Amino acid sequence: MSQPTAAPRPTGTAPPARDRMTPKDRLVWRLETDTDIRPIIVLLFLLDGEVTTPAVVEWHRSACAVVPRLAARVVTPRRPGAGPRWEPDPHFDPARHVLRVALPGKGTRAELLSLVEELVQTPFVPGRPLWQCYLVDGVEGGRTGYVLKISHTIADGLRLRELFLHQSAQARMLGGVKPGGRGNGAGGRGRRTAEALRFCGQVARDMADPPGRPRGTGDGVARRFHTVDLPMARLREIARGADGSVQDVLVAGLTEGCRRYYQHRGVHRPVLTVFSPYGRAPLTRDDPSPMGNHWFIIRFPVPLCPGDPAARVRAARAAVREVYHRGAPDWMGAVARVSPAVPGRWLQTTFRRFSASHDFIISNIPGPRRAIQVAGATVTEIYGIAPTLGAALTATTVSYGGTCHVVLSIDPFVVPDPAVFADCLRGGLEEVTAGG
Repeated sequence: MSQPTAAPRPTGTAPPARDRMTPKDRLVWRLETDTDIRPIIVLLFLLDGEVTTPAVVEWHRSACAVVPRLAARVVTPRRPGAGPRWEPDPHFDPARHVLRVALPGKGTRAELLSLVEELVQTPFVPGRPLWQCYLVDGVEGGRTGYVLKISHTIADGLRLRELFLHQSAQARMLGGVKPGGRGNGAGGRGRRTAEALRFCGQVARDMADPPGRPRGTGDGVARRFHTVDLPMARLREIARGADGSVQDVLVAGLTEGCRRYYQHRGVHRPVLTVFSPYGRAPLTRDDPSPMGNHWFIIRFPVPLCPGDPAARVRAARAAVREVYHRGAPDWMGAVARVSPAVPGRWLQTTFRRFSASHDFIISNIPGPRRAIQVAGATVTEIYGIAPTLGAALTATTVSYGGTCHVVLSIDPFVVPDPAVFADCLRGGLEEVTAGG
């Protein structure tokens, strides 16, 4: 998700009487019942000092004015063909969604991530709004951990970003998307049809030949989280030198990390396939809704370029330009529109196989450069954890202040040695940052 949107404005203290899911919301909702996919977003904030539970409860009560789905529950009408919708929860109380836990041990980063790994596996309470907040005491340095686990059907990453900006009273209007590339001249329909056919053919080939990894020892639900912190100034410097973006630099580092891991496992894979949700479609400028899913998905192949970090960044930029331009089709939007006609189990199995055909997923959320607050406490670090969707790895990056905070979410059911994979990925990211 690489493009910011304008900050939302409060829409009132009560959710609308009926809020129907968009096709993309409905697709995410149907996938959410599959424990191997679980499209749930997790945010981990480190707060400078202690914060009281009542203050956090009131913070969330106020947040419902910006994102009313926080106070609503999903209802599925019984009549045939009727889709799920959001309705106000008559018993909503944000205090039931805020829990306080103590971090065992010395409160290290590794212990905190291990606790979050356990918290995210807990399902939401049926019949209630689909989010849960945990306040974690005992983090080293006298800090408090703020963990928000929230259904992807409520909002995507960029809308959550704007929620926290608004709640911190630091929201500001940001520029629209300015993608480069191709226009829609004569013959555009024929070109788009040809591109769609090529796309479908490539997807079929990728699904028939997924990355060759041995199966791990996980249960399909557990995840392993590892973090990497990179300097934003250096990432921007490398991006400018390669005429690319910060996300291109991150993709280059992750591809090098995958190359190292594949070499360790004895797997030959000269071209990697990447899956990435973007903030919105290339031509969309006005995006006022503070709720729901408005992402634009891209997938692209990246060749491995060992020994040349700058070449990796340029290869990533060229690959993205091929698929993210003014004529780019919203193919995932098309899938979402037809998905209600697909049986649930078949949809989940196919989507899981599709996700597993990618070497990794990357979700990039540009964060605020200025400090933000949660319930009066200053946020010192922000980490996002996007769903793996059935892939072995999802890398979620959030820039905050002068640091790019990266979470590597690895599925131990797919990867037999997550710690080794994480070390390879960390080495690839640090090499590109140092030598780009």
